[in-house]
Amino acid sequence: MLTGLPLCKNRVEKGTYFAALLALLALQTTPLSAASQRIVDSQGRDYFPPEISALTPECQYSWNKDPPKLIPLLSASYKSDVARNLRVARESSIVGKAQLAKYPEVVRFVWWHDMWSTVTIRVEMGPKKSRLTAKMASWFYNDYKRRLARTLTDDEVRQFTALLRETRLFDSRPDDCAIVLDGTNWFLETNGPKGYDFVERTSPGADKPAFIVGKFLFGLTGWKTGMLQYEIENARIDEDEDEE
Repeated sequence: MLTGLPLCKNRVEKGTYFAALLALLALQTTPLSAASQRIVDSQGRDYFPPEISALTPECQYSWNKDPPKLIPLLSASYKSDVARNLRVARESSIVGKAQLAKYPEVVRFVWWHDMWSTVTIRVEMGPKKSRLTAKMASWFYNDYKRRLARTLTDDEVRQFTALLRETRLFDSRPDDCAIVLDGTNWFLETNGPKGYDFVERTSPGADKPAFIVGKFLFGLTGWKTGMLQYEIENARIDEDEDEE
């Protein structure tokens, strides 16, 4: 987890109020289709497949003795948050076969906190070449702070695919059962031969699959500044946290 972040827990009330104020001033509504309230990108393509609305047992905690309720894999509010951050970075949907025509496998990492700039990193892997597209954007100012696009080396692709196998990131529970006040959001999604999948975490510990994969992707950008870099440098292993 994080230590020493500028927005720490004893400033949650003030920080939460300020974040809410900014959201009210700068909120950009995510487009929804009139027919089914789908969340879509700028070209009208679904950001999420229908199966993401499937129900799953809610997280169980020691103090809760009631039977677990069934909840959506991804809540409507969280989907809206993901879509808002993707849109400000001008990122299109990776759902659907048409998006996989040139690059059969895609992995995208979205990192955000309402007080800081969003980072999106997309890796598209194909039979002939693979590419990286990374962006740092501000939803408050609705602009890019930084953008990078480059071809990945064969060695980088091998390291990345090996890391996905070793961490088994997308084999873990998709939602986050951790209780973290005012943490950062780590959303990783993939689409490829096995279909669409995702994992969402809040300020994962340094030994967790989401952190390991996100850190590797951020390392591919070569960027050495920003709040994500700060979080990576100050992350720690939380021994009390349950295994994913």
